[in-house]
Amino acid sequence: MENHYDLAVIGAGMGGIEVASRAAQMDARVAIIEHGKVGGT
Repeated sequence: MENHYDLAVIGAGMGGIEVASRAAQMDARVAIIEHGKVGGT
């Protein structure tokens, strides 16, 4: 099964979460890629 996204956000810090949230509000399919904890520093 393939997943198709409109936007991939690298990093789930404060900026990444904001961008992903705004894009999702505009009906974009968003993937967030994060190695560590969500939320940044």
